[in-house]
Amino acid sequence: MTPLQRALFTVALTGVIGLAGLSVLQAKEASLTVTAQQRANAVRNAARYGWARSARAAAEKAAERWKAMSDEELWALIPSQELPRSIHVYNIAGTNKTALCPECKEGIIPFGNYPWRCDVFGKPWKITCPNPKCQAVFPSNDFGAYYRSALDKHGFFRRGKGDPKLLFNTAHPDPNDPLHRAYVDDGYGWTDEQGTRWDFIAVYVQWGLWTEIKRAIASLTRAYTLTEDPVYAHKCGVLLARLADVYPEMDFWPLHEQGFSHSHGGRGMGKVEGSIWETGNGSRWALAYDQIFDALIRDTELAAFVNEMHRRQELPPTPDPKAVAAHIERGLIREIITAVKDGRIRGNQGMHQRTMITAALALDDPKETPQLIDWVFAPGTYQRDPNNPGREICTGGSLAQVLVSVMDRDGQGNEGAPGYSLWGASLQPAADLLEDNAKYRARSIYRDFPKYRQYYLACKRWTCLDAVTPPIGDSGAASAWGIFAPSAQALLRAYEIYRDPALARFAWQMLGRKLDRVHGSIFSENPEALREEVARLVSGPEPPLESGFMDGWGLAVLQAPHREHGRALWVYYGRNTGHGHKDRLNLGLYAENIDMLPDLGYPEYASGRPKDSAWCRNNASHNVVTVDGSAQNNSYTGRLLSFEPEGKARLVDLSSDGIYPNCTTYRRTAWLVDASARSSYVLDLFRVRGGKEHTLSLHGPPGDVTATGLVLKRQEKGTFAGPDVPFEALDKEWRSKAGFSFLYNVERMPNPPAAFTLDYRATDTRNRIAEGREPHLRIHSLTPAQEAALAAGDPPQIKRGAPRRMRYLLLTRKGENLESTFVTLLEPYDRQPFIQSVRRLEVVEAAPGTHPVAVEVTLADGRRDVLISCETPGRVRVDGGITLEGAHGFLSLRDGQVECAKLIEGTLLERGAFRLTAETPAYTGTLARVLADDPNDQQLELSAPLPNPKALAGRTIFVENDGKQGAAYTVVSAQGARVSLGAMSLVRGYQDPNDYAEGYLYNVLPGQSYRIPTFAYVDLATGARIGSADSKP
Repeated sequence: MTPLQRALFTVALTGVIGLAGLSVLQAKEASLTVTAQQRANAVRNAARYGWARSARAAAEKAAERWKAMSDEELWALIPSQELPRSIHVYNIAGTNKTALCPECKEGIIPFGNYPWRCDVFGKPWKITCPNPKCQAVFPSNDFGAYYRSALDKHGFFRRGKGDPKLLFNTAHPDPNDPLHRAYVDDGYGWTDEQGTRWDFIAVYVQWGLWTEIKRAIASLTRAYTLTEDPVYAHKCGVLLARLADVYPEMDFWPLHEQGFSHSHGGRGMGKVEGSIWETGNGSRWALAYDQIFDALIRDTELAAFVNEMHRRQELPPTPDPKAVAAHIERGLIREIITAVKDGRIRGNQGMHQRTMITAALALDDPKETPQLIDWVFAPGTYQRDPNNPGREICTGGSLAQVLVSVMDRDGQGNEGAPGYSLWGASLQPAADLLEDNAKYRARSIYRDFPKYRQYYLACKRWTCLDAVTPPIGDSGAASAWGIFAPSAQALLRAYEIYRDPALARFAWQMLGRKLDRVHGSIFSENPEALREEVARLVSGPEPPLESGFMDGWGLAVLQAPHREHGRALWVYYGRNTGHGHKDRLNLGLYAENIDMLPDLGYPEYASGRPKDSAWCRNNASHNVVTVDGSAQNNSYTGRLLSFEPEGKARLVDLSSDGIYPNCTTYRRTAWLVDASARSSYVLDLFRVRGGKEHTLSLHGPPGDVTATGLVLKRQEKGTFAGPDVPFEALDKEWRSKAGFSFLYNVERMPNPPAAFTLDYRATDTRNRIAEGREPHLRIHSLTPAQEAALAAGDPPQIKRGAPRRMRYLLLTRKGENLESTFVTLLEPYDRQPFIQSVRRLEVVEAAPGTHPVAVEVTLADGRRDVLISCETPGRVRVDGGITLEGAHGFLSLRDGQVECAKLIEGTLLERGAFRLTAETPAYTGTLARVLADDPNDQQLELSAPLPNPKALAGRTIFVENDGKQGAAYTVVSAQGARVSLGAMSLVRGYQDPNDYAEGYLYNVLPGQSYRIPTFAYVDLATGARIGSADSKP
């Protein structure tokens, strides 16, 4: 390396290079990510369109404060490395503590994970408790004065340099006052009598100071790109130039070593913030530099100001705009690049790769930029650097591996929670930058990686009632209502790329179904053209709600078609690791405009506290069966066995037999049956074999619970784990336990009747219940058991609107080599129940291995339904003269006559003179070829032509693959022996993650067997008749 090269890549602690003349080496010539033409388009669009004018006005308003500040004030805002940052007021990692307030203690809990209020301009260097009954302010000293006294010649805060005489409680100035030093913080916290260090200033610096700095840079950048007013770029340039002074020294590792908390996933690494959140900083600040560059490179006043500040603070000169740009490039952009490569900027998949792409484009060097982008896609590894604590050695970004091998075919990551699995959301800005920039277009995330397209569609597919995403894993909150999805603008952008009408419709729905809110980018030449296109696509009646499954991610959703009074049932069978919970085969239900079976959602903290894993993330808090009091095993996915969404009786059947090592069966079958256009009920069958104790846990919505048929006795102390086990008790083996010690206020009844009911009257904690409504959930239990119990369990209390507690039903069966079938009917209703009675029917005859369950449901209007489900298809006769030859059957009778019937994977459903038949229970055979060359038309060639291919669109094909991932696919179309799966990828990943040229590994292979179950459905009341095989009613 030459001396000149060494000078270019060696950065002193001050973050600048003390060599004059280096600005001529800077390659960048113009803004790349928002060009001069795009800015001109934005200005013109704001003059033409009201929405663009509003966007410009909002940007100007957001930047107003920063525009009005002097350059000196902006410069002084940015602190240096030795002023700590912390997300919590004290470190809770690895403990069961909750970050409290010194004054009101638990009074702060309902105000969120990060509750402290900061007002940088109204109340500088103070944090305020948000509890209106408290509003205590900390620290007690004048830290602003102390901070100024601790600045070195470069204007950097240095620990221990400040005037110690300023470290006293200003409300108690007398040194002899016992409170003279109470709540006094020198930047490194105040330690109370119990030894707890309270990081008041570090919390202020994180949530006050740096939050405002980030807001300033973003708002000034946005305002410049929408107005072309150079004053916004000038003010932003001041902040970026000062940031380039301090950024090279920024390193969270020393702060982690001193016990400060941040977002680094336990790795302790980062820059200004922990390594995860720092990905956002790196991306935003690199973009800011690029997008103001055209003004910055001409701003002689900025150069003069920075040069003067550097002279005063004994930093290298910046005599002209090019020198300022070179300074920002060296001290910020190249530092971001370095930090991605050494792990200090590293988040969930997609986050750090986005940061590197953004920084590479901001650098805009014809030689280096393509190399850096290639590094992002290249295979690589992360290893701790043995010679540099707080650093890693990263050899490549592995983005191609992530998008091909790690991302599932539904376009989701392996995190086990909707928000965390949205790796596509992290990548979407980078995908746009690669797609839209005019110079570096060799790579395209949109076009080169078919699974990425599914990310946009998946968010529609996991949405229930077009309104709510199930709070699976670390996501959402108990009883909450909302959608995890890309923004409407991101969906519209994806539509422009893929031309998929489903994306345009989803965006329109996200925009409140208001076409006047649909438009293209403000930077485009004709943004209104998109509105006309979307208007054509969404014209006409809105289609009914649809059911569907995501076998790559592991979610099945059944929905009644009615948009008014919507009902949706979901079962999750995907990852239970990472940000996932021990919730394999968890059941959810939306009805009466509320969550009837509310998952607890995101735990209080995701920072490794034992109680979060032992309770909120564990079996006992979910609607599943626990075996032998143990936590579920870690597992990638369960298995979808049947999915039947047609007609008024819908069914999903799933298993996860390996979730417990001693279980040969762990299987859930759920029916969603319409009682009317207004109401539906759920029949839930949970089969378990193995172990000595099976406990079904179910909980309805928060509210009063009324038991009928149970005589419960209160347990005076302890928890559901036992009368001698205290609340939240954790023994040495707690990680392998289900979390029963978190269930309290226990009431028990030994040997309860086989049939009893619980009625939950929902309380409204989320403003979901309309005036005059009174939602209930009635649970009809039909299972013989050794014990029934009720117990209270707490949702995370730091979520606003969270219920205080919820009441759990725990039904336990015991025995050696135990076999259980838990039979439960769920009846969501408003004010008046619509079910008159529920009972199990006697099985008169059953073929070996069928293990049938038959249930009769009598509705209040006189309709009588009979539902039969078998583990394997076969001949079954049940009380009432009903015969099934198949897997599942549904009969609906009125006045003794069959009104509606459905036969699933069978050949006969019979009662008296009524017969519903199908030619075959399933089409079966083997795969002849896997045809995956066309990413938009993935095909399977079968061993024999299908007899009725047109009737198979929308049906499910199940392939017996190696079992490592699910292999259930929705048939888009069929012709002869060919089945098209549309754009649903058949690729599992690369054959060799270190050598992409070796080709792909497919999820299914020639020679593996397949099964396409048939169904027959008839509704004699309406005349509807549908089916996937030749059938006769």
